Amino acid sequence: MRQAVAVAAKAPQPGRVKTRLVPDLTPEDRPILFICFLRDTFVLVESVPGANVVISYQPPTAESQMREPFGDRHPRYTTIPNGHELPPSNLI
Repeated sequence: MRQAVAVAAKAPQPGRVKTRLVPDLTPEDRPILFICFLRDTFVLVESVPGANVVISYQPPTAESQMREPFGDRHPRYTTIPNGHELPPSNLI
């Protein structure tokens, strides 16, 4: 049986991520920090042998922004907008 690891995340958009860091980081710097956190998360999920990685993201129009931190180097990654169903073929 194959395994899947799910990651839920917002798209790294200025003014939408890490908003509690407003006094310390600029709106442009917060998404950069968030992308660093996403990349750290990807390193962790990649340590699960053979597992597919499903990234559920918000807003639904942000697929390219969600693919940017890891590129196309990982065929195990599937991105889906939050609230959409994942086809079973992506988990098998």
